[in-house]
Amino acid sequence: MAYIWRSRHRIGVIGILNAGKTVFITSLINHIKHHDPDILRLRDGKTKIVFDKEEEPDSGLERFPYAKFRAEAHKVWPEQTERPSQFKCSFFRTDWKHTTGDLSIVDIPGERLCDLPMAAMDFGNWSDWLIDFMMQDREHSYRDLCQEYSNFLNTLGETTKDPQTAEVARKQITTRYSALLVKLAQGFRPIVTPSAFVLSPEGVHLSDFIFKDDLTRCHTGLDEERAFAPLPSGFRDKNPEIAKAFMKYYNDYKDKIAEPLNRIFKSCNELVVVVDVLDLLKCNTAMYNGNRELLGRTIDLLSPGHGFLNNIPRAVVPKKFRNLFRIKSIQRLALVATKADLVRKEDRPRIEGLLRQMTREPVDRLHVTKSNVNCEFFACSAVRSTENLPDGKIMGAGSMKNGFRLIEIEPPTVPERWPDSWKEGDFNFKDVSPKFPENASVPPKHIKMDSLVDFLLKEI
Repeated sequence: MAYIWRSRHRIGVIGILNAGKTVFITSLINHIKHHDPDILRLRDGKTKIVFDKEEEPDSGLERFPYAKFRAEAHKVWPEQTERPSQFKCSFFRTDWKHTTGDLSIVDIPGERLCDLPMAAMDFGNWSDWLIDFMMQDREHSYRDLCQEYSNFLNTLGETTKDPQTAEVARKQITTRYSALLVKLAQGFRPIVTPSAFVLSPEGVHLSDFIFKDDLTRCHTGLDEERAFAPLPSGFRDKNPEIAKAFMKYYNDYKDKIAEPLNRIFKSCNELVVVVDVLDLLKCNTAMYNGNRELLGRTIDLLSPGHGFLNNIPRAVVPKKFRNLFRIKSIQRLALVATKADLVRKEDRPRIEGLLRQMTREPVDRLHVTKSNVNCEFFACSAVRSTENLPDGKIMGAGSMKNGFRLIEIEPPTVPERWPDSWKEGDFNFKDVSPKFPENASVPPKHIKMDSLVDFLLKEI
């Protein structure tokens, strides 16, 4: 058969708050490389994905370590992402005629998401947005933590224009801002920016150092000398020397971290957002508010559906013509509530409903602005690691410490709507060990991954 057309799928995957992004990608690749229609049913159940070959990642991206993760997945969950990575391959679908598929899955460390707003802001705008969010947070979690930093800036007042004096003040400010970021990181707040404070520019996770109060490797910038911090507009006006220095270090960081990240996602034509709704319920209202703000900002910045020919009605510009020009904009947005195997079967629609409520505002903005993005919601489990019991409980393997012994779990009821307020311990969802088959050529059981894959791998 002659293959005339190419259906290109460049999928960016983002996730916040330990949402299981790496597990999701590992499972997705496993199903694509070894598709079994009896495990992952597509369309009529007869359609099959035929893997062709893996390709080298794009310049500037590392290869996604699928082989390593899959080999260990039956024992431990895959490690957190450290640096941007990519899996690329070509494939076929038996229901496609004259079309072959190109697939790229791009994985970005979750910590970097809070740097994305920098790509669309100068230092002043970024400072105003960040300080306004922290000081206006209605649950007071950010505001209370930020108050000491704000008070310190007020005590500085107006420094002299002497460079040496300004340098001393600059270091005092970054020290105080570092103290604020420590509190945010130790409180598991999602917006810790610049993210280099918790994930070094080289890709080293620094959480262990932060919890030991060892900040020798934690900098609010590319390095100790180029540290910066947000400054209120009034302070910037009174202290132009400090503002000028911070602006320079901010721009260095933006060029090194935020802009390349933005370019990666701007080149994607599909976006998957994975959210651990259950973990947000396990935490508290403050954690939810921070994640909701970060998620909304990210979706707005990536502007799904707002591309060159994408704003022209699809009836005017046929799909094949769009594909020839490789239009760079997000055409499909999948919002995924993960770990659906940790709740009762009847509660799975509720976690999807909570995700809809959480993202209502940015998704409504997409519809109102007439973007051509196709947006769908899913409640999934990339790896089904539990079984439902007749009495409403679920059964899964415990931790490695108990030898992966099977345990019965009675999960809390998932609310139909987000509560007005909740605290840690109100919803005690239990984690379980992974249940990937030890045979790496056998993909894992799942919940609704077939619907998600069908959505993502439709012909473009």
